[in-house]
Amino acid sequence: MLRTFLTLGLAAMWSWTAAVAWAQASAKMPKPETVRLVTKDGVILVATFYDGRQGKETVPVLLVHDLKGSRADFHFLALRLQQQGFSVLVPDLRGHGESRRLQNSDRVLSVDRFRPRHYPAFLEDLETCKRFLLQKNNRGELNIDKLCLVGAKFGAVVATLWAHRDWQWPPLATGKQGQDVKALVLISPERKMHGMDMTSVLSKPVLRWRLAVYVIVGGQNPEYRREAEKVYESIFKVRRKRMERDPHYPRVAFTVIRTTRLQGTDLFRLKGSVPQQLADRIAQFLDAQVRQRSIPWQDRTNPLAEAN
Repeated sequence: MLRTFLTLGLAAMWSWTAAVAWAQASAKMPKPETVRLVTKDGVILVATFYDGRQGKETVPVLLVHDLKGSRADFHFLALRLQQQGFSVLVPDLRGHGESRRLQNSDRVLSVDRFRPRHYPAFLEDLETCKRFLLQKNNRGELNIDKLCLVGAKFGAVVATLWAHRDWQWPPLATGKQGQDVKALVLISPERKMHGMDMTSVLSKPVLRWRLAVYVIVGGQNPEYRREAEKVYESIFKVRRKRMERDPHYPRVAFTVIRTTRLQGTDLFRLKGSVPQQLADRIAQFLDAQVRQRSIPWQDRTNPLAEAN
């Protein structure tokens, strides 16, 4: 179904057997690795990389936290995705968590001092994360052409804007530059937040036709639910007939967690089985819409850069 619901207290319980199987599988996975990445404007981003270890078949997933959040907010989801074979990169955005330093400078960045004019620089943080994943691709450790993004609240706006930007890079004679993002998961999205606006992007061909999109929201907050529904409907209404004709066409899905006001990564802190079910639904969506698609791995090493 395109619209689904999770109800706290009524959802199927996470079985003890499944929990044991998950723990055993997780124990065999590489431990999360802390990495430091430097943006073009000199910000040192601290991120955690969860290696899925599926080689060239590995789907990379980039998780983008909320404003004033941190990469720790996504640890539960990242582990669940890693256990199912995805490679996951979770950065602290600039001014957040441990990403507060500039190269060769004593200046400390704090999001509390940011103004709306500073927020577009978050897109450069995602560009830097992609460069890291591209290096992994060129070593045969993942397939960058199956890149997926998951954004929570403000992170959903940043992820959407950057996904659109990634599709604006046309292929060159030397190979692809962008057009690697294949799926977006938007958790409690608002179209406009802190001067960042995804409204115009939602009407562009990239969002309307090309990306698989999964929208998730807590159902007891009317404002967030309305916003999430508008994001979903803006894409679904133009894609519905094509999806009905072609079962392989990129899907648009919507899940409401009915009996909670919580939003964003707080949904993964709910009691009971809902966090596990939600994480598994995200994994299933990315598996069906991206991992199972036939997108061959390519060496994306830039021969001109290598020559220099």
